[in-house]
Amino acid sequence: MSSLHPSAQAIVERFATRDVSRQHLEKQVVERAIGQHLEALEVPQRPVRWFADATSAIAHMTLRLEPITANVSDALARLKVQLSPLHVDSEPGDAAWAAEHAAWTAATAAGKDALWNAAWADGHASAWRALRGAAWSAVWDAIFDRAGDAEALDEPQWLGAAALLTLPEDATKAAAKAVAAVNAFSVFPHPTQERLSNIWLSMVEAVDAGLAAYWITRHEIICVPQPSLSIHDDLLHCEDGPAVQWSSGERYWFRHGTPVPEIPNTIDPE
Repeated sequence: MSSLHPSAQAIVERFATRDVSRQHLEKQVVERAIGQHLEALEVPQRPVRWFADATSAIAHMTLRLEPITANVSDALARLKVQLSPLHVDSEPGDAAWAAEHAAWTAATAAGKDALWNAAWADGHASAWRALRGAAWSAVWDAIFDRAGDAEALDEPQWLGAAALLTLPEDATKAAAKAVAAVNAFSVFPHPTQERLSNIWLSMVEAVDAGLAAYWITRHEIICVPQPSLSIHDDLLHCEDGPAVQWSSGERYWFRHGTPVPEIPNTIDPE
């Protein structure tokens, strides 16, 4: 018997029937959904900027520094100019965390924290499976392995280095939170839980419309579309080509969930 409320189960079934083998993107739907997400968070709207694939977005969000060899104040001024358009806005993330904490606190005060925790966990786990979460985690691992040493992704090096200022938000994780919140609302129909559900529900539409990841900076939102995925038995796998591919040409090879080097074309010429 399902542990999900019918409204949460309906979203999970919607995720499970998605065709991930073809790259699909509806930009206007994604942008509208992100706008609704920001509105529910009660933070300012900002324009959306698209990149063709993960690598190009990461390159844009990577700060490249030259060693300080001359005037320190001049170097710091240049750094400030570089940082300005890339600075990720912490307000949306803080607002989302505060909304979740408020819902959990209200549930605890009502003596329903155990029910809330179980409903949230069941909803999140069911959504993550339907979204092929393990495969998506492998995709991002491969992307960041290729992008370079990830040891300082959240702690940029300042002595002549390139550093990604912050990791992107995984849209599939946001969509899984939507299911968790809806399922928790079924056992705790409180205004704080309703607000939390509203914050994340629009991300279901965003994922359905082809959003893979995003950064919310102070001036704009950086978006990355989903690639096509070849998944067998819940693992990334393709015998004769890439298992992950963007239309731009960025691609990754996997066999039975394990990343492998690029497989060359082995077809002999006639």
